[in-house]
Amino acid sequence: MAAALKMTPHELYDWERAIRDDGQFSGARSGPGGGTPATPENVSLFLIALLGSSTKRNAGRLASVFKIGASYVLPDANSRHDHYKESCPLTGQRTLGDTLTVLLALPKKARDVDRIEVDCDVGTFTIWEKFTLNEQSHTLCHLFALPDADEKEVPPIRTVRILSGDALRAIAEAMTSDEDTNV
Repeated sequence: MAAALKMTPHELYDWERAIRDDGQFSGARSGPGGGTPATPENVSLFLIALLGSSTKRNAGRLASVFKIGASYVLPDANSRHDHYKESCPLTGQRTLGDTLTVLLALPKKARDVDRIEVDCDVGTFTIWEKFTLNEQSHTLCHLFALPDADEKEVPPIRTVRILSGDALRAIAEAMTSDEDTNV
């Protein structure tokens, strides 16, 4: 996973430890022989933390908020509050955490992802899906947002983080090829 994310193993471990110490991972253990099982759920939470937080200190807490709180929003929604019961057409899931879990568990689904963009200042995650239909390339946008995202004032300068589809696919494929791995 470190290679796919262009991180050193030490950087990856520091992020994993911060989230583990916050009690967010399932099945995680500290100490000799410890670690965090690289399940689709745990890796989903890890990626949300990495993309959604600029510091390790708040990563676990923010990841858990985004994982269960960020829900799919219909593209033509007038108000996000009315549309949190819809499912993402790419995965059939309603929440960001469940959607990323499916993408990591099913590499064939992950192949359709061009990139994932995160705007932490506004509270949105956007999954860009690419596909070909009738020999023409198309791109769909799947937006996940926190309930208060449309009420936040958009700052004039903000940071958007992007996870490439290639990195997501590499992680998903590595997870299916080696099931006994730790994050």
